Amino acid sequence: MRAVVLTEHGGPSVLSVQDHDRPTPGADELLIEVHTASVNPVDTYFRDGSYPPVGLPFTPGVDLAGVVAETGTRVTGFDPGDRVYGAGIGNAEHQG
Repeated sequence: MRAVVLTEHGGPSVLSVQDHDRPTPGADELLIEVHTASVNPVDTYFRDGSYPPVGLPFTPGVDLAGVVAETGTRVTGFDPGDRVYGAGIGNAEHQG
């Protein structure tokens, strides 16, 4: 899978597209195939370091919409193929 990632704080030039292995969801996690993600003002603050430090590397785009690709063994209420959306603060275990 591909993701836009920042590995240091700064202007737009610190963003790069990187390839990552597809993660396996933990027992209480969903793996979401992201169809669309937004980059909003909070993402730019993370990028330039204005907000409290986030762990690097960091994948911006904390708002998303997509489809459940896989569920962990203890997940209930979601099935592969379900359409989902989320808004967060970039604290997912696996980003990208």
